[in-house]
Amino acid sequence: MTEGGGARADGLVVVERHLRTVDSARWNAFAERNRSSVRLTTGHLRGWAVKHVGRRRLRLFEVHAGGGASGDVVAQCAVGTAGTDHVFLDRLVLAPSAGPWPPVMAAVLTAVGPGTFSYGWELSMEPPREDDIAAIPGVTVTRVRPMVVEAVDFAAWPTWEEYWRAISTNVRRNVKKAQNEIDGLQLDVRSGLGSLRHVPTIIRLRSTMYRRKGLRFRRTAAAVSAVAGIVSARRYALTAVATSSAGPMAAFHGLEFAGSTYYADGGSQAGNTGAAWYLITRMAQRAYDAHPHGRFVMGYVEPAIHDEAVGGGLLRSRRSMRVTSYPTSTVTFIRWGAS
Repeated sequence: MTEGGGARADGLVVVERHLRTVDSARWNAFAERNRSSVRLTTGHLRGWAVKHVGRRRLRLFEVHAGGGASGDVVAQCAVGTAGTDHVFLDRLVLAPSAGPWPPVMAAVLTAVGPGTFSYGWELSMEPPREDDIAAIPGVTVTRVRPMVVEAVDFAAWPTWEEYWRAISTNVRRNVKKAQNEIDGLQLDVRSGLGSLRHVPTIIRLRSTMYRRKGLRFRRTAAAVSAVAGIVSARRYALTAVATSSAGPMAAFHGLEFAGSTYYADGGSQAGNTGAAWYLITRMAQRAYDAHPHGRFVMGYVEPAIHDEAVGGGLLRSRRSMRVTSYPTSTVTFIRWGAS
């Protein structure tokens, strides 16, 4: 399909766009307005395209209704293609006016072409789509990977004070301990390209934490990934470091998008006297103040392979922050060609 060409299905027109010519402001505004994620923004997509150059071709699709290719955009998505292997980046994002999800996805699949598809990712807030996908004619679902995203839904608490009272007593006790016992406790929050200044500290504290847990940590790869992520999503990058008079104690690396704050990774010193809890709760308060009906996304768990002996502590720490569980999934399926 050429730039601006349209494929028609069920009254919808699917138009393929190229990253170099797409209207970035309009594309990103649609993604944000309809609560997609940073993965669908043009900055992130440029970084993805560079990382996969020579291996996958990036394809952007807009779905129009009510006037052909010049009608209103009611859905959009990005797909990475290698031959007949296709990967959806983030998800198929629909405006409220788009109507039911399955016909829109069917129209997009017609435009992409036959092959094997992967849909969904680990921090998607979208409900599982395997049943909707399986109901599309000419599609066979071959694998489903159920997951649960864990996020604090701030809308459940009318004020920050009510949320603060709801979290575990142990968390509040640790925060108070940090405030009372850590000499010179400070929090340095940076956003955008300013977050790059925190990368060395984040990597050092992550390395310390991994070593403490007996886990392998590739410092160089982690540093390159952090820098690339901040640069490609500079508008949404967010980092923070809690320090004492002796130096950095704990670090946070995340993103802000569409009213949600995502905790990507971080690290802390051993015996940090509650600095790690001080950091995470202050970042949660910052998120609440900015978006009192937003979410603070803390991570995911894959129930089928979860090992309580290894990951139980992490899940308990999230639950002490009163996370809500949001089921999602990744789906692998085949769309057959016309017979």
